[in-house]
Amino acid sequence: MTQKIKEMLTEGIIRHSTSPFSSPILLCPICQQNKYETQKPRGLLQPLNSPSKVWEEVTMDFITSLPSSHGYTIIWVVCDCLSKYNHFVALPTHFTTQHLAQRFMQEIFRLHGDPKVIISDRDPIFLSQFWREIFKAQGTKLKYSSSYHPQTDGQTEVLNRTLECFLRCLVSDTPCSWFRILHLAEFWYNTSKHSKHKMIVSIVKHHLHCARQRMNLEADKHRRDACFAVGDWVWVRLQPYRQTSVHRRTSQKLAKRFYGPFQIRRRLGIVAYELELQAGSRIHPVFHVSKLRPFVGDNPLTLFHTPPPSLLVAALVTLRRRQRGLRNG
Repeated sequence: MTQKIKEMLTEGIIRHSTSPFSSPILLCPICQQNKYETQKPRGLLQPLNSPSKVWEEVTMDFITSLPSSHGYTIIWVVCDCLSKYNHFVALPTHFTTQHLAQRFMQEIFRLHGDPKVIISDRDPIFLSQFWREIFKAQGTKLKYSSSYHPQTDGQTEVLNRTLECFLRCLVSDTPCSWFRILHLAEFWYNTSKHSKHKMIVSIVKHHLHCARQRMNLEADKHRRDACFAVGDWVWVRLQPYRQTSVHRRTSQKLAKRFYGPFQIRRRLGIVAYELELQAGSRIHPVFHVSKLRPFVGDNPLTLFHTPPPSLLVAALVTLRRRQRGLRNG
C-alpha cells in the first residue's frame, strides 16, 4: 500500500496537501492519547561501558514477593559487570537503608572492597539520602535506570530469571525452604562453565566489546531514533495499576494509553527526559524516550482550557430544550 501511494505521488495522480487541516487525525488529542503506535519504539540502545577491573562496577536488584523462609522473603542480587560473579543475600520483608548498608559492608565490601560504580533501579532504598551519602563518602558513583525500563540493566534481570528458575526446579513442592539452598544456588552459578573463563582478561574485554556492538546493531533494528527539545510537549505512557497519582483511572482495561501533555524540563543523557509534572504527582519525573509520544497540534495551554461560564450555561439551556422537545414529541 505504501509503495502504491508513492507511485501515485510520483505520477501526479495524487498530491501532497499543504492545508493544516489535511490530517485531522494527527491533530486530534483524543487519537493521540488512545491509539496505539505500530512503529518501532523510540530510543536507540545505549549499552553500558565495559569495566576494566573486576568488582569495579556492580549491579544490584531485589527479587521480592517470595514465600517466607526462615523469616526471609527477599533476595538481594549483587553482580559484577565484568566477571559475572554474584552474591545472593537473603533479606526480611521489612528492612531499612541502614540495615542494607550494613549487609553490604558485611557481604560485599569485606570481600571485594568499594566499587566505583553501582547500577540499580529507582527503588526507594537506593534513592534515599542515607544511601547516597554513604557511597558519596566512599567515592562510589550511583547510576540509576529509567523508571519502568528494566532494559537498562538487562544483565541483572537475566540473572534474576535464572535464579528464580533454579529455585523453582528444586523447591517448587516445598517453596518455604528456598533459604536453605540459596548458598548452593550462588555456588552453582559462580562455578558454572563459561566460555570466557578460559580466556585472559584482555581477550575477554575484546570479545565483550564485539558482542556489545553486535547486540547494539541487532537491537537498533527494532528501534527508531527519537529526540525531543527542552520545552516540547509530549504525552507520557503510565504504568497500569501502579502510577495513579498523575491520573486516577476508573478502569485500567479501558484507560487511555497516554496522558498529559507535559512539557519537557530538561534532557538527561541521550534517551531520558525530565518532565514538568503537575503538583501532587508522586512518581519520578524522569522517563525513557520509549514512554513518550510527541504532542501534535497547537499550544496545549490554549487547547485544553475550561470554557467560559456563559458558554456552559448556553449549552445547558440548549440541552434542556432538546430534552423537552423529545418528551413533547
